[in-house]
Amino acid sequence: MMTWSSYLRALAGPVVSLSLLFAVGCGDASEAMIGPEGGEIHVDHVTVVIPPGAMGAVRTVKISQTDANLSRSSYEQVSDAYLLEPTDLKLKIPATVTFSKLKDVSEPTVLHQPGDATKVHTYGMGSGEEAIGYIGAFGTIAAAKGGAAMAAINDPQLAMTPDEANAGGVTTNEFHLAFTPSGISLVDLVLTAYDLNGENNRDLNGGAYCAFKPKPLSVQGASIATGCTTGTTTITLSLTGANVDLSMIPFLLGKADSPIVVQVEVGSQDLVNTLGYLAFNTSACYDETCSGYGTCVESGGGASCECIDGYAPSEDGLACECVPQCGGRECGGDSCGGQCGPGCGDGYDCNNDNGQCEPNGNTTDPSTSTSTTGDTTTTGDMSTGTSTSTTGMDPTTGTTGTTTGTTGTTGTTGTTGP
Repeated sequence: MMTWSSYLRALAGPVVSLSLLFAVGCGDASEAMIGPEGGEIHVDHVTVVIPPGAMGAVRTVKISQTDANLSRSSYEQVSDAYLLEPTDLKLKIPATVTFSKLKDVSEPTVLHQPGDATKVHTYGMGSGEEAIGYIGAFGTIAAAKGGAAMAAINDPQLAMTPDEANAGGVTTNEFHLAFTPSGISLVDLVLTAYDLNGENNRDLNGGAYCAFKPKPLSVQGASIATGCTTGTTTITLSLTGANVDLSMIPFLLGKADSPIVVQVEVGSQDLVNTLGYLAFNTSACYDETCSGYGTCVESGGGASCECIDGYAPSEDGLACECVPQCGGRECGGDSCGGQCGPGCGDGYDCNNDNGQCEPNGNTTDPSTSTSTTGDTTTTGDMSTGTSTSTTGMDPTTGTTGTTTGTTGTTGTTGTTGP
C-alpha cells in the first residue's frame, strides 16, 4: 500500500524533472526555475550545480556570458566570464562551479566576484582540465591559471572541499588559526559559515561575513584594523610580525544547532584566496549561564543546570529559577521577591525574621476616668495692738518725757470653697 508520504515523494519527482525541462538554452545563456530541491544551469563548458537545501524558495536563475575581466595580481583569467543571476542570491549551502575542457592551464582556478562587490575570491580545487570552486553567492565567475597565494595556513590542517570537512573531525567552541602572509601588510580574513546538514534554519553569517570574531587578547603578530563592518571581510589585520596567530569564536553565529562548515580565506582588499574548510560546532553548554545561579553540565549530548541552594532548574533545564521559601511562614518575604501567606490582619504586624503575625499593641481601654476641681480662699482676721503711754522723769536730766508704743498684726486665714 502506498503511504501518503511516499505518494507525495512520487509527485515531487516529476516536478523536479519538469523544472529542469523548462531550462532554456540559447547558445550562450541558460536559465531555470530552481528551488529548495536544487538543480543546475550550464552554458558552453561551465556548469553550476545548486545542491538541495541551498535555496529557500523557487527563483529563476540564469547564467550568461559577460565581458568582465576578473584577473587580479598573478591570477590571470583564461576563459570568458559569466554572470550568474540574480546577483543578490545568497546560498545556505555553496554551489559547485566547474569550468571544463581547459587546455594547458597550470593550477586551474575559479575566480568569483559576488554581486556588486569588488573583491575577487579564488578557488584552486581543480586539476587537469577542470577548474572547480564552491560559491555561496551569485555574481561573476571565470576560470584562471593559478597565481601566488597570499598566505599559507600553518594550523589547522584544512580540508579542500566542504564535503570533506563535513565528514571529518569537528572543532568545538573556538578554532585556532595560524598563517604566514606573503606580499601583503594589511590582511583580510574572510570566514563563511555553511550548514551542509540543513539543521540551522537561520542566517549564520549575518548578511555579510560576521559569523565569527577574534577571541579577546588572542591576536598575535598583528593588530586589529577593523572588524566586520564593511560586509566584505570578517576582520582586517595590520601585520606586526611575520606570522599571525589568533583564535576565533562565534559572533553572529551564536550557539550552533549542529556542525557547520567554515570556509577560510586570506588575502587583501581586492583579492582573497580560499585556503580550505574546517568543521565547527558549539558544545551543548556553550554560552549557557544558568541565569547566574548554577553551572551547566553536559550529559549524553544534552545540557542541564546544576543550581545553587534556593534555586531549581527551569522546565527546559537551561535556567535556574528561585524556589519560594514559605515552609512554616504565614507572612513576610518568600526569598524570591514575593510574599508568603495572605498577610496579617488589623492589630497584627509581621515578624519578618520568623514569618509570624504578632500583635502590635494598638488596643483601646473602654473604661472612663473622673477629675476633681476646687478653688481655695483664705480670709485673715486682723489683730490690732494696744497703744500705751508712759510718763516719767529722766533721773539724769530731770526732764519729764512720754513714750507711746503701738503694736498691730494682720493675718490671713484661707477658706476652702466647694
